[in-house]
Amino acid sequence: MNETTRHARIGADAAGYARLFIYEHGTHWAVGTSLIELGEYAHAQGWQLSVDTLELKIPLLAHRIIKPSLLAPRMMSQQMMSRSTGLKEISLLLPDEEVVVKGARNPRVNITRRETVPPNGTYGELLETALDEMTGRLRTLIHSDVPVVADITGGLDSRTVLAGLMAANDTGDPIGSVVRFRSSEGVERDWEVVEPLARKYQLDVNRQLKILFE
Repeated sequence: MNETTRHARIGADAAGYARLFIYEHGTHWAVGTSLIELGEYAHAQGWQLSVDTLELKIPLLAHRIIKPSLLAPRMMSQQMMSRSTGLKEISLLLPDEEVVVKGARNPRVNITRRETVPPNGTYGELLETALDEMTGRLRTLIHSDVPVVADITGGLDSRTVLAGLMAANDTGDPIGSVVRFRSSEGVERDWEVVEPLARKYQLDVNRQLKILFE
């Protein structure tokens, strides 16, 4: 990643149905979708973890009063009343927030709010901002530990996603080796577009998912 121009964005859906937690202490940081797993990861790394006993008691007492049957050993993972969690170094990201990772050798993180109103600027400037955000999010997926799958058809939408993936791919490997592409060979109109793209960019369309784990 280029220190000055490349970055990655990590965010949940704007409706808040998905949850994201961030660990921050000193130079250490990590982001995860599970409070418990993020805490276990930080512990395994030997990072500091401090229990916030007051914050931990609030959801437990509330559930005990309203629905005693819901009490469980991992009840703290369901605590969604505020940004705070039962661990002082881990906080919950709000639905309109995202983590921006900048830098390659010593990546730094900042929590920013999504802009609800488009900023002033020309159409070209707004488009450049949107494309930069898209490639940042796609780069986050490429560098994650989960397989990335993209549909490719004869339509412009999927070709736009392909272009974004190629722009986001800074691994040095062909995009076809880091992203699994799939398409319907039975749709002749689509396949006439997909087949030359697959040859040109080494997409290896419809390869088996197990290959990603070998």
